[in-house]
Amino acid sequence: MNNAEITKSVRDVLAGSWPVVIGAYLVIAVIRMFLGNVPVLGWVTCLILTGPFNVGLSIFSLNIIRGKKSEFKQIFDGLNFFGVAMSAYLHIFVYTILWTILFVVPGIIVFLSYSMTFYIIADNPNIAQKDARKKSIEMMKGNKWKLFCLYCRFIGWYVLSVATLGIGFLFLSPYAGISVAKFYDEIK
Repeated sequence: MNNAEITKSVRDVLAGSWPVVIGAYLVIAVIRMFLGNVPVLGWVTCLILTGPFNVGLSIFSLNIIRGKKSEFKQIFDGLNFFGVAMSAYLHIFVYTILWTILFVVPGIIVFLSYSMTFYIIADNPNIAQKDARKKSIEMMKGNKWKLFCLYCRFIGWYVLSVATLGIGFLFLSPYAGISVAKFYDEIK
């Protein structure tokens, strides 16, 4: 599938699922915002929980696009993979920051290379974080540009969401997140 087909299929899948999808993404966003506003302890907690939350959203998003039963509580299923998810996130965070400090473009390339890690963990619960990152790098060989272009498809929507004082993000965040899950499913 090309990116236009991916986004169209995601719109079709979301047609009957918007309330639960918006709710799931909104809860995670609110938790992250709350933790981000608590000095030091909140930031550390957010850093520790972002990986498990990403795995939970990956499980939820993959179930949505695969037509499986998707429930609100699945966003917290990533906590079952706490060690692997947290470790993967911290590694990805550090590597992306370090490469971005050197130059922005290598930082973007590293981010794209690791972008499938949480979906891989969601699909393979017993995988080690290092193996998940390696598998993501392998999957993204030859696919980084396509994913970058998929992200670029949402730039106008991000601008519009900011113009609506953030209300548009209620729809955009799930739409973009589930589109990336569909992208993963296509290249897997």
